[in-house]
Amino acid sequence: MGAPEVLALCRTYGPLLQLDEDSGIDGPRLMAAIAWCESSSGQNMTPRYEAAYDIGGAYSENSPQKELLALWGKQAAYTYGPWQMLPCNARGFSPKELFEDNEKCALAFVGFFNRYVAGFRRASTLDQIFQTYNSGHFTDNPAPGVGRYVADGLHFYQTESV
Repeated sequence: MGAPEVLALCRTYGPLLQLDEDSGIDGPRLMAAIAWCESSSGQNMTPRYEAAYDIGGAYSENSPQKELLALWGKQAAYTYGPWQMLPCNARGFSPKELFEDNEKCALAFVGFFNRYVAGFRRASTLDQIFQTYNSGHFTDNPAPGVGRYVADGLHFYQTESV
């Protein structure tokens, strides 16, 4: 899968993102920008190992991660697909589904975005959204790596067509 297929998924599922009506943020464009940041818009979807989510890692004892590790083993500690979804953030989807089915990965992304990024964290600006997607929260003084992610996200949001 490459950019055209991922962008088609963004056009289909991006309108489902729960965004503040007054923000002016375009859902498909935002979803595409995150796919560009995470996988070069589907051109690099190699699963990525996240040691912090594996046994002994900082998040390994958190629920539901502990249960997912028991169910899927090390596969629960990888990110998958164009949006590099962690299984613990992709409720209802297996690592296999996230890896093999980009439409399911898109649905998992929308669910996570609406539930956590826009819901729990209440990220409403592009800066807040990119920070939260990358690090789990937003702050006035993000770490340098998070700042680079935000800059990349803003660049892709402004320059890439959907």
